[in-house]
Amino acid sequence: MKKILVFGGTSFVGKHFEKSFKSEYIVKSYGRGVDVRKKDAIINKVKSFEPDIVINMASVPTIRDSFKNPNLTYDVSFHGTDNILSSLSDVGFNGEFLYISSSEVYGDSCPKEGGISEFMHTSPESPYAVAKLSAESLCKYHANTAPFSVNVARPFNHIGPEQTERFAISNFAKQ
Repeated sequence: MKKILVFGGTSFVGKHFEKSFKSEYIVKSYGRGVDVRKKDAIINKVKSFEPDIVINMASVPTIRDSFKNPNLTYDVSFHGTDNILSSLSDVGFNGEFLYISSSEVYGDSCPKEGGISEFMHTSPESPYAVAKLSAESLCKYHANTAPFSVNVARPFNHIGPEQTERFAISNFAKQ
């Protein structure tokens, strides 16, 4: 059975991801217990688990939080992603890497009608979005130089059971 290692995987989305995939994969998720800003911690987890797939969901969780501490936001998303990607190269990883970015990178550039393409103009409007887009650039660089597959996803808002009240829709629902 293939193994998936998830950084930032104890979040709302990470918990649902693990539930959805645990019947088909062995999933190991780490949250704040593994600081992606510390490369040696990443290397230890990768070496001990030997994953086939690595997913990076680690980030400051909300746009509001990103305005309160932009430096932490940049450090976790940009430097954390760089640490993960370079750690994977250092240990000879040859599987697949997926970076979870955000539709926030589009800002107000999304059209009022019609679909959205990943090739649309980006216009980040928060430290959160700037950090995500910067980390995407790292992914593009590593996609051209790393011996493993590098992919990026830009999900839009998601809601569901067990989401904290820090997010608007779950807050409204709980009221």
